[in-house]
Amino acid sequence: MSSILKVDEIQNTDGKTGLVITPDGSIDSIKFPEEANSNGRTVTSNTMSSYEEGEWTGKLNFFVSSTGSLAYSHNTLRYIKIGNLVSFFGSLSWSANNFSASSGALCLTGLPFTGAGDNSKRGGANIHYANTAWTGLTIYQQAFREEISETKMTFNFSKTPDGNMSGTTSDYTNISNSGTLFLSGSYFTDE
Repeated sequence: MSSILKVDEIQNTDGKTGLVITPDGSIDSIKFPEEANSNGRTVTSNTMSSYEEGEWTGKLNFFVSSTGSLAYSHNTLRYIKIGNLVSFFGSLSWSANNFSASSGALCLTGLPFTGAGDNSKRGGANIHYANTAWTGLTIYQQAFREEISETKMTFNFSKTPDGNMSGTTSDYTNISNSGTLFLSGSYFTDE
């Protein structure tokens, strides 16, 4: 004879932490203990209801339109989504610049989730290493800035040593014929 125990929640003895289980047996959420002293922070949630890991295909393209593309030798990046925060990392490498026209700012496209619709939740990506990626540009610092409610980030750079990241390019000829970028970043999503 066998027995089946059906539960919809497993709690610690404090009654405040544990697992919430769906009818099919999967975990719906994990509730963490509430912190007694939040040191001035406002705690809005202590329940994790979403976790996902995966891969996505990143590409450099232009915000408005373009003709052609880069010939990628590697453009698969990894992501981890916890709740509504998406973190990603990886590299892009290309062996040919086949663009023949471009309009709008240069962007990193194909983000795995649409960015949040709230300007205060914008994210970005750091470029840790760039090997012969650009031509005709003087760059002191470089990064990507996430666009609201989009699946792309705009390339920004500092043209002067003061660190002002106001530069961008809409000219496909500023991308070298071959190059590599190592990058990592994070942003919020409403998904």
